[in-house]
Amino acid sequence: MSRADECDIVCFSHRPSLGREAIESVAPHKVRLLDTSGMESSTSALVMAAIASAPCDRVIVMRDKVRVTAAHIDEVVAKMKEGWALVHRIAIGFFGIDKELLRAVGNYDQRFGNGAEDADLIFRCGERGIGVYDRQLPDEHYRWDIPTSFDVHRQWVDLQSKWDYSDVSICPDRGRGYASEWRPAAGPKRVVRVDSDRPHLHDLGQARGDADRFRRWSEVDKIESLGDVLAGAKNGGDVYDWSRFEFVNRGFCRAGYVP
Repeated sequence: MSRADECDIVCFSHRPSLGREAIESVAPHKVRLLDTSGMESSTSALVMAAIASAPCDRVIVMRDKVRVTAAHIDEVVAKMKEGWALVHRIAIGFFGIDKELLRAVGNYDQRFGNGAEDADLIFRCGERGIGVYDRQLPDEHYRWDIPTSFDVHRQWVDLQSKWDYSDVSICPDRGRGYASEWRPAAGPKRVVRVDSDRPHLHDLGQARGDADRFRRWSEVDKIESLGDVLAGAKNGGDVYDWSRFEFVNRGFCRAGYVP
């Protein structure tokens, strides 16, 4: 089996008891617990550490607040085998990713420490024409009752510092500060890059050079609204054709290589 076909599962946590609960929920799958005690606390940094720690190119990443089953793991693996480089099931909390995607579009952006890491990566996939699979699980699969230490409102400031998405209106969820849904405005659905990437400097190893084998953005006909991505476990919301979104770059630097 090639390194492109194997898969690792990593749960990152600084709370051992919560981490063990998350791992037990997906038995009999073998999951490695990454102790993040003392690490940089931003989500993008922790996610990059989890991905970089995996020896295989395909990685499933779990937060300790996730409560999914072995069947959900099997679903993510199956979608990655279908050619999806990024499979979001609870946004940045439970997802599958191929390291070759990050080699192609760049690592997670280090400016995002309070949310929107996933939205930024989806935008960069759209720029490169690489498809993403996003079907969010219901709230019951995430421990929303555990308070977060992050300022979730900060994500809008960070995201707007890099992208102009004024063609899409946002309806914030008043309870959490996340987006409950994103609605495409009338007319062109453009997302315009207004700043360069600032990727985390993790070494993911030598590129395979086969990112062109991933499913394409044009194949993403209908996926959950990006608000569902940002909400992490928000179910429902608008469903619309993401493949019609136009990504505009006016000369800003993109990380990674062009597949």
